Amino acid sequence: ADMPIRNEPESSHKHLIIHIVLVLMFIIPFVSIALGILFKTVVDAE
Repeated sequence: ADMPIRNEPESSHKHLIIHIVLVLMFIIPFVSIALGILFKTVVDAE
């Protein structure tokens, strides 16, 4: 009964890192596209 409790923080920490990486991989393309559109509009405005 002691072992699972001891191992839990490490596994949850790994899960958190994997979750953050997946979220970043999902968000980065949208952010880059948004920045590209923003950059284009700024360049066109000048």
